[in-house]
Amino acid sequence: KQYPDLKIAIIDYDFLCPKIIILALMSLNIKTVCAQERFILGFFKSMNILIDDYFTPSNKMNEILKKNKLNLVKNLTSVGIYRADKLSKKIRKKGSRNIIVALGFQTSHTAHDSEVQMLTNWRASKLFLEEMYRLSHDINNCKIIIRLKDMEGYKNLYFKKIINKIKIKKNIEININSEAEYSYKICSKADLVIAKHTSIADECISRDIPVIFHDYTHNLDGIVRGVFDYDDSLLVCKNYMDIFNNTKKFLSFESNNLKKEFQKIKSKYYFYDKKVTVKDKILDHINNYLILKKNKL
Repeated sequence: KQYPDLKIAIIDYDFLCPKIIILALMSLNIKTVCAQERFILGFFKSMNILIDDYFTPSNKMNEILKKNKLNLVKNLTSVGIYRADKLSKKIRKKGSRNIIVALGFQTSHTAHDSEVQMLTNWRASKLFLEEMYRLSHDINNCKIIIRLKDMEGYKNLYFKKIINKIKIKKNIEININSEAEYSYKICSKADLVIAKHTSIADECISRDIPVIFHDYTHNLDGIVRGVFDYDDSLLVCKNYMDIFNNTKKFLSFESNNLKKEFQKIKSKYYFYDKKVTVKDKILDHINNYLILKKNKL
């Protein structure tokens, strides 16, 4: 009633937006549009999408979403991952120091809260730091930049020893720059991204930035791969030796099976057009709809 001329509603987070709001918009013939927020959630069969126009990472993702009977989408349009527009691929030069960006999780503030967190408990979080420190020893000519989602939990004494070791070593650091979208800046400079599963990792893959997943903890040898294992590829690591060997393969200038797997996965699951940004594709779609609507009046 407040906006009688409302024609279109842009939904921010597909899975979290209350369905009752979307149903109300649809009942008033207000078109709902949304870009897929998290690549990996498309593989969760318990998740469902209710939307008119849905912008996805690829045609392959469209096939996957269509198979889920819980999804009610009128139009699926593959445009790529919209936040990948923030990334630019670095060109590697022989002899230059390799930049490895390690993307970790947050952790709990207290030991009590930590005990019930399967993926972000203190032991799992400390293991990630220790293994990145070990990798800084085992891989020559590299700089490892660790980015964590939140540093507060790591201020506990439990992490003091490993953090102090990182502080005094020259080729590894925990970066705490709070600048908006800073992770996209450093990932754009990376020769390799080692990530706990986070959406920016998929965005990096779509832009041809090499990624391997640290998909384990001190007592789990698989986390996300139970839902999607990237076609059972070597990108998903189950232990430190996987991390070490795959890091060497990606940093090598020689062709190898891991690089070939990476290219196949990128081409299959992610769409990217160098000529047009994902944002512009979505805006064009919305503008064309509004023009068509106006012409019918």
